[in-house]
Amino acid sequence: MTVTRFPAIVEIGRLGRLPDTPLATGGQCEGVWVVPAAPSLLFKRYTSEVRRQLDSVALDRLVAEPAAMGRDQRHLVESSTAWPSSRVTDGGTTVGVLLPRAPDAFSVAWRSPTDVESPARRTTLEIDLLAKPNKFLTQRTIPAQSAAARATMCTALAQIAALFEERGLVYADWSYANAIWQPVTHGVFLLDVDGCSFGPRDYVITPNFDDPRTPPGTKVDNYTDRYRAALLIARCLTTVRDVEPLIAALSAMSGEAPATLLRILVAGRREARPSLTELAAAFTGITSSPSLAKPGDPTGVVDWVEWKPPAKRAKPVPQQAQPARANTSTSQPATPKPVTPNGSAPRQPDDTAGTAASGCGVLLFLIAAVALGIFALMLWLI
Repeated sequence: MTVTRFPAIVEIGRLGRLPDTPLATGGQCEGVWVVPAAPSLLFKRYTSEVRRQLDSVALDRLVAEPAAMGRDQRHLVESSTAWPSSRVTDGGTTVGVLLPRAPDAFSVAWRSPTDVESPARRTTLEIDLLAKPNKFLTQRTIPAQSAAARATMCTALAQIAALFEERGLVYADWSYANAIWQPVTHGVFLLDVDGCSFGPRDYVITPNFDDPRTPPGTKVDNYTDRYRAALLIARCLTTVRDVEPLIAALSAMSGEAPATLLRILVAGRREARPSLTELAAAFTGITSSPSLAKPGDPTGVVDWVEWKPPAKRAKPVPQQAQPARANTSTSQPATPKPVTPNGSAPRQPDDTAGTAASGCGVLLFLIAAVALGIFALMLWLI
């Protein structure tokens, strides 16, 4: 999101004279124009039907939301989303929003394989193309995408989806057309963020992304977002588009990210789906160059492998030197002394003391014998 001099609510006259022809039309807008006074911004003018239903207070809250985010979330918003920066009014009535333009790097050259006469044209690449096999890309002079590159872009998509859920926002419009990607730097850029709602919103039709557990006509919510975002991310990761083969492809892949995607897509109850925060966490750390996975992987992503940071080796605890014991064998463990019931060790017999006592007894016997001999001699002389 580009920082501009426009306030959060700006009158259309301050944008400058708009070109007669918009850059794009269709959907919820009458047109999209480059803002003459700030070429890094786009002015998206809503249709009259959208303007009648628009909640200006909710849109102002959405414009202000990045200011309440932490640094990492703000960076993600600014680098990877078309987050609305201002609400545009005409005579006090809301007519549209200002949005940041995608960085120039997202405009790449490619050519249709069926158009051999026209030169390669510069355009953005819809996320639809990332969900196709590499052969489809190379036929259009778009670089093939490795498993690591796909994991990088899927990680960013999961982080954006998790940010929405953590902020209480429902995006709902996850589809092939609402994000673009960069095949060299592997960036992604999500469009139509101005359509987010705080809490559930009216049903949004997304062909090929319908949630089987959110019936048409009912409110869509974060549980719906979990399914639709996971479906888009899984298709970009595996290049498999049909749901049943996609389930089989995810089942054949190793790692927490494919497993979490699978749990979201096959959960029997909407409430049992893992959160998008859990999905983003499962992707974290897998964007390093992976080694070959098991052979015969039907996903076509043959080099997928879960990457984990190496475990930190614990430092050894220094041992205090023990004093040497005299006459103690190093090969045999010392036999512990038995303990008496009161906790004291019984006294052991002392062989040295016994030997000394025996010597003293012999000495006394000899002294007595000599004394008796002297006494007998004196009697005889008398």
